[in-house]
Amino acid sequence: MIVQTIYECRCHHPFDADELKEFADAARAHNIANGVTSFLVCEGDRLLQVVEGGTDAVTLTMRRITLDKRLRDVKVRLMTRRRARVFSSWALGVVDKDDREFRRILKNLNHKSVFDLNILDALKLMKRVSGRKYRVMDILERREQNTRPRALKAKSGLSLNEEIIGLRC
Repeated sequence: MIVQTIYECRCHHPFDADELKEFADAARAHNIANGVTSFLVCEGDRLLQVVEGGTDAVTLTMRRITLDKRLRDVKVRLMTRRRARVFSSWALGVVDKDDREFRRILKNLNHKSVFDLNILDALKLMKRVSGRKYRVMDILERREQNTRPRALKAKSGLSLNEEIIGLRC
């Protein structure tokens, strides 16, 4: 079973494009090293993120998030166990308030912000955006995204599932 945690928080100030990239790159590296997948929505100074992985990996990731000095008011909105990952293609997918596809889907739902939605509808929106975003990635971006979990396999000799769950098939 996979643990899925959805949390929201505020940043001490809205991230500009460079700060968001720096934040995402550091989180992506941590996620790859720990077998975590996630998807992040950034709207100004507010973040909503789904974190998925083994219990220990998600606990470690959430501890790291709560200690991050750039963030404040971290609130876990939902923690659940799932049979499979929702964001298995993403070490860390990121979408910000200016993303055209994100805005279009929100508009179709008659909402201005992902924070206006209940948490399950926000999760559905994130899943929809991540799927569309992944489909339109160019080949090089997709290859880079897909080779990251394999690096974990090569390092440990185990598949990603074996690494996270501790099971051998």
